[in-house]
Amino acid sequence: MSTRTIDGAYSTLISNIPKNVTARFGAIGVVGNMTSGVKYDSAGTATTASGTTSDGDWITFNGGGTGIVYQFDSFDQVQKKFGKIYNEQWQSGTITGNGIDTSPYDGEHNLIRSLELVYLANPSVRTYVTVLDGSGASASGAYAHVGVTEALAELLKFDDISFVVGAGMDYNATFQAHANTASNDTNQAERMFIGGVALQAVMASGSRVPDLDADEDQFNDWDALKQDSGRSVLVAGNVNYIFQTGSGSNTREIGGNFFASYVAGLLSRLPEQQSLLRQPVGFSQKYDSANFRWSRTDQVELVTGRVLHFKQNGGRNVFSRALTHAPTSTDYVRITTRRIVDRVTKEIRASSDTFVGLSNTVINRIGMQTSLDNKLSSLARFGLIQTGSTSNVWVEGTDVADGVVRVSALFKPITEIEFVEIQLTVEI
Repeated sequence: MSTRTIDGAYSTLISNIPKNVTARFGAIGVVGNMTSGVKYDSAGTATTASGTTSDGDWITFNGGGTGIVYQFDSFDQVQKKFGKIYNEQWQSGTITGNGIDTSPYDGEHNLIRSLELVYLANPSVRTYVTVLDGSGASASGAYAHVGVTEALAELLKFDDISFVVGAGMDYNATFQAHANTASNDTNQAERMFIGGVALQAVMASGSRVPDLDADEDQFNDWDALKQDSGRSVLVAGNVNYIFQTGSGSNTREIGGNFFASYVAGLLSRLPEQQSLLRQPVGFSQKYDSANFRWSRTDQVELVTGRVLHFKQNGGRNVFSRALTHAPTSTDYVRITTRRIVDRVTKEIRASSDTFVGLSNTVINRIGMQTSLDNKLSSLARFGLIQTGSTSNVWVEGTDVADGVVRVSALFKPITEIEFVEIQLTVEI
């Protein structure tokens, strides 16, 4: 599939016979480590000692051609498969200066922590989970884990995945490339990568803020990745969350590399046309604003760098302006635009698919165009695209002999309200 812009409107040309797609558009693909756990029986009693369960209880991707994709529809299913975690199995440490220790990256339970946040945001979302064996994890949260490439390749088989996250991994080019590859003509499984900035350093002022200075800029690497079509979102975290564990509460401050999982879950619950802007953070009651606060300068820099974050607004923690990492010269800077275009693309494929196998006649092509126009009108009624969207179905050259029908659609996504200009006239 190729996309292009015509006079500000979006035109999607599907040149090949569309493949069958499922009706579920909000599933999440998750890649992460889970090398040990604690099994619990139905009464909630540990059946093994802490740390003795190994990854032999599940099949991992280890770079050797092994590994399977696990499907879950609730966090309860996740825990039944992977068990629970103990407090002591999240290594504690101190974050000083610009150094980041191994605290967020012990590598043993990043996957289950990530899935807990996904299901906190959307308790009924479907997840496709690939387990890594834990080798290759680094203290900086790098993504150079053994098996990542083959795990992502396996997730290409599931075209209902709309978002992919790397549990506890930094925002990186490998996952970004996966989102772009999944959305090409060959795979036709449009999705977005939701990635995060690692837990930020404690600066001299004592507040946790991102290092946005040009001389020591953690965001420079991510800024260089602004080359896609709006298929990646960069998330900043630094929020306290109480994880479910086998021996009580476990409060940890998490960075964007974990908070991204919550964002993916929330996006999977929101309609495509609904922005994250001003959406409340679901566990704000577990957030200590005295421990961390964005300054106005920080917020401006984050928005300028298109880093999704949350802030105080009316006594609540809400999300900032929701932007992708697409270049500003493209049409896909807004998350909603990228999601709407993907939704329309999938709907067009699904509608066209009902005509595959029929004779390539004028009557059937007219029927296909009528079906597509009706689908576009339906999407307009639901507020995804503007009214007046049109489709075209035609053949050319040897298309009839080759069994090809060409489809194009011209539509314009509806954007969210981001700013309100107020003019007051006072008469005294």
